[in-house]
Amino acid sequence: MLEVIVFEPRPESAAFDVADLRAKLQERPECAPDPHDPDTLLVVGGEPARSWVLRKRAEDPKSSRACGVIIVREKMVALDHGWADPTAREVMRQFARWLFQTYDPRIFSEVEGDEWTDRCGGDVDALFA
Repeated sequence: MLEVIVFEPRPESAAFDVADLRAKLQERPECAPDPHDPDTLLVVGGEPARSWVLRKRAEDPKSSRACGVIIVREKMVALDHGWADPTAREVMRQFARWLFQTYDPRIFSEVEGDEWTDRCGGDVDALFA
């Protein structure tokens, strides 16, 4: 399992449609903008936990993001599901599938820097296993 998955557009001169990606994520009640980072969405399953994470982040910008984190930029989308609860991880998996089918991006391990596009063979679920 890759804890941090990075997607980059193909070709390298291309860019993700950030508004499209954010709209897709914000359809989900589990996703909420990070109050201190406009490129970041927090992914938390369940209302009590989501409210707690958002309150803690609002009170202290240095507080831990103990949840799933998705960073959306024109040249990169990163999914960090290391701290995600099972519901949040599933939301992130579904988003990764949609992203791969819609944009056909390159896939990397953020930690190792290795490219996984060919290794996963289009099976984005393998990145979460």
